[in-house]
Amino acid sequence: MSLPLAPQGLQLLLLASLYLFLGALLFFLWKDERRAARGAASPPPAHLVLLDSTEPALFLLASSNLLGRAADNAICLEDPLVSAHHARVSFAGGQWLVEDLGSRNGTRVNELPVETPIALASGDVVQVGGKALRFSDGVPPARDGGPGGKAK
Repeated sequence: MSLPLAPQGLQLLLLASLYLFLGALLFFLWKDERRAARGAASPPPAHLVLLDSTEPALFLLASSNLLGRAADNAICLEDPLVSAHHARVSFAGGQWLVEDLGSRNGTRVNELPVETPIALASGDVVQVGGKALRFSDGVPPARDGGPGGKAK
């Protein structure tokens, strides 16, 4: 038969538990603050290549890229079927995503309509209005033949 803890011993046990909890909380807050201070890591290299064009165009991707007709987009596409701010390609959660921004003519990936953000895989074709772009992860290929060469 064990004897019940004295009221003073119980108070010390509760006080020690409280300090342990607060110490753990402060430790996790400190780690989170350090992670935020380092900043978000830059996304892995990726690019879009404009298809069906007489002038090949290659667009290197940053962590967030707006596509559309307006001049303030990272990727400007001259096409009457493309909205001013049509779609966004961004890196989040360890993957590249494409999302439609409420465009009139929609965004498609491999002929499937984009209704919610969709993860992209290398080789996917993103259609924005009347323009098609191929997504590729990694560093873009070197160009042959100098300035007049075509992308591989």
